[in-house]
Amino acid sequence: MRTRLDSGAQTMWFILESLPAMPLSALHEAGERLVGYLQQLMPGARASITLLRADDEGDLR
Repeated sequence: MRTRLDSGAQTMWFILESLPAMPLSALHEAGERLVGYLQQLMPGARASITLLRADDEGDLR
């Protein structure tokens, strides 16, 4: 199922995942670009980026 966005949406969550080989800087850039495109589509939208990492056991830190 695809996410459908419209101007009436009040809250949205986007999760970007990466493989270990992807540099962290590339993941951060992808997040910034996503936020930029969303703000073009919905001027005035507020956004924040949070980095979550899993340890070797898969627990978030």
